[in-house]
Amino acid sequence: MEKNTGVNIFPEKTNIHQQPAERFNEIHHSPKSDTRITGHSKQDIKDFEALSKHLSEAITIYDEKFRHIYANPAFGQIWDIDPEKCKMKTDRELSIPDEYLDNIETILDKVFKTGEIQSFEFRLNLFGELKYYNTRYIPEFNDNNSLKSVYVIMDDITPLKDKEDEIEFQADILSKVNDAIITVDHQNHILYWNEGAEKLFGFNFEDVEGKILSEIIGYRWISKDDKKRALRQLETSGTWHGENVCFKSNGEKITIESSVKAFYNNKNYMGTLLLMHDVTEPVKIRKTLEKNYKQLQEAQRIGHAGNWEWDIQDNVITWSDELYNIYGLDPDQRGAKFDSIFNMVHPEDQNVVDEVLMNALNDHKPFSYEIRIFRPDGDLKVISCQGEVATDFAGHPLKIICVEQDITERKQIEESLEKAKNELEIRVEKRTRELKTANEMLKIELEEREKAEKELKNSQRNLAKAQKMAHIGNWNWNINTNQLSWSGEIYRIFELNPESFDSGFEAFLSQVHPDDRDFVNESVKKALNKKKPYCIDHSIILPDNSQKIVRNQAEVVLNSDGKAVKMMGTIQDITDIKKAEENQKMLIEELKRSNNELQQFAYVTSHDLQEPLRTIASFTQLLEKRYKDRLDSDADEFIEYIVEAAKRMQILINDLLDYSRVSTRKKEFKLTHTEEVLKNVISNLRVAIDENKSLITSDPLPDVYADSGQLSQLFQNLIGNAIKFRKSEIPPKINITARKDKENNEYIFSVSDNGIGFEPQYKDRIFTIFQRLHTREKYSGTGIGLSVAKKIVERHGGQIWAESEYGTGSTFFFTLPSDENPEKMFK
Repeated sequence: MEKNTGVNIFPEKTNIHQQPAERFNEIHHSPKSDTRITGHSKQDIKDFEALSKHLSEAITIYDEKFRHIYANPAFGQIWDIDPEKCKMKTDRELSIPDEYLDNIETILDKVFKTGEIQSFEFRLNLFGELKYYNTRYIPEFNDNNSLKSVYVIMDDITPLKDKEDEIEFQADILSKVNDAIITVDHQNHILYWNEGAEKLFGFNFEDVEGKILSEIIGYRWISKDDKKRALRQLETSGTWHGENVCFKSNGEKITIESSVKAFYNNKNYMGTLLLMHDVTEPVKIRKTLEKNYKQLQEAQRIGHAGNWEWDIQDNVITWSDELYNIYGLDPDQRGAKFDSIFNMVHPEDQNVVDEVLMNALNDHKPFSYEIRIFRPDGDLKVISCQGEVATDFAGHPLKIICVEQDITERKQIEESLEKAKNELEIRVEKRTRELKTANEMLKIELEEREKAEKELKNSQRNLAKAQKMAHIGNWNWNINTNQLSWSGEIYRIFELNPESFDSGFEAFLSQVHPDDRDFVNESVKKALNKKKPYCIDHSIILPDNSQKIVRNQAEVVLNSDGKAVKMMGTIQDITDIKKAEENQKMLIEELKRSNNELQQFAYVTSHDLQEPLRTIASFTQLLEKRYKDRLDSDADEFIEYIVEAAKRMQILINDLLDYSRVSTRKKEFKLTHTEEVLKNVISNLRVAIDENKSLITSDPLPDVYADSGQLSQLFQNLIGNAIKFRKSEIPPKINITARKDKENNEYIFSVSDNGIGFEPQYKDRIFTIFQRLHTREKYSGTGIGLSVAKKIVERHGGQIWAESEYGTGSTFFFTLPSDENPEKMFK
């Protein structure tokens, strides 16, 4: 079992494996000792055997030779043995499995030697079923205190083990809950602290276990009244739910929503369970909403406008206070039904309401109308309405939200002052739009705030993980108080203890390498004077006098007067990055030098070999011409081998020259018509195409920036291979296509055939120089063609790969950049 993970909030020292064999102990325990069984009468033995036959615990008795004197039915059932056949036989004679024999005999030997009771848990896997037993070995002594035999009791504790697993599972679930779950004892000492608490407050459980909760998180009440109410509720009901103020490990102040449960044992207070959730941002949003709501009410009062919301399913209308005033109703009589309100509408306008609301419910579109209403006092009012329908995710209408304005006075003015009609309508329309816009903006603001709150929480979690992975931490410096706050990752970078670090700018500067202090100090002063951010790299000194290189960047925070009051920034350990950059520079230079030497060597070697090889080939062919059939058959065969080898060597050298010329004789990239290049390649391969009855087709091909000569060589190698590796009974069919990949700003070309193909495991090997999948006798060539193709594509900033199955043909893909400015894409 693992260490207590907190499922038992106030754990007691209990043993879930207590023995259920008290009946056995009553018969066999000597009144003189709790650890011995002494001689007993024959009647006792009979009673014991009669009782043990009905016990669920397995019982057997061993003599000093490890033979079974007695075994009850439960023992026989465990091992699938007849209890009667156990007598005077050892476990080995009973064919007890070998994996258990050594352990049993070792324990028996220990009991017979020491005379002490032995207890342990025993796991059996017999007949495909896993069982757990709590096993006790109890020695039996003669009257002269010599050891006579050993009683063994096996109690099935499998259900208890299953319960333990369930408890561990529940404990793991609690530890993973995002909210903080904390338990304290009656003196407020922390007993349990889950992962949610670690994430919320920034303290590990090992750091806070046993400490006073209020001292760790600065638990404070928002007001004295809140504290009084909470204590009163805890005393009466043992529970409380509300908000508090706490502090994180970095000193950040947060608002917490707490659910508290007090536990008692016989009216004695044992401790408290707290469930905490960070509501800092929701509280800010709530206060803003309350402020906005008050402003909205004031705006409605001033503008003689109100709003209502109709819950369609419950047929209940909720009104704002100003709307009650407009309709001449008592605001205390809330929850009016739609039908009762509808009856206040002028009979001639009821059809208008029916039609507009029905269309709105069907079309789910905003609506507006003007109606007349009769107030209870008999006054006739003209109301302007603007509204919209809210639906569920399936498009079913849930409620209607509407803004109404009393325009009676306006209508009266319209009737008496016809000339001012247009102006008045414009003003009313403008005011209505403003109110509608205000509601829509409020709704948008709420959605954006909710979205921002979720994104902020996600970003905070991701930031903590990212800082640890990237060795980067954040800091905050209050210029007025010289208070410098570091995140935990910065302390790890500087290898400092937060408790022993003087949180001031001078303390930070003391950790900077002496050679860099002036530079860092001047960078900070310059940023403050110019009120601009900075990003610098400098060295720091660790407590063991070793050094690190860090990247320090920050921004200046200004107050409303434009004065610098704070600096916020990050520090990243870039020691390994700097070392890697230096090593990378050295490797790149070495690689450039090596590549240049290899290219020059390949070109010079291949070029210098041409002349002696031509001499060998020429004179060998002259020997073959002059002396063929004049020497013996062996000499003719030898000369033929030399001629053939010289020819192959010439082909190989030419291929090597082609491979090296990809880099040594490269041309400038120009706009190239790919279809013209393909036509020239097909013309060059006309003899091979006609001899093999090849069919070559292509889709429209794009114009690209490329080395036209190398592009021709690329197509010639791929098409030539497709013709070479054909099926003997089927004419080759070759198709060339191209499509644009907009996401990667490139064209993807393909050359597919119906040839012999190759097995997928060779798709990378075929592009390696001199690698062949077939013998030279079956297919000619040096194995350089695809290597040249790969080098050409890579020089153009692209990639090449192949897909194939043996016997079904192959498709070769390569990419070429599609950017109109080749200087941006090609190196």
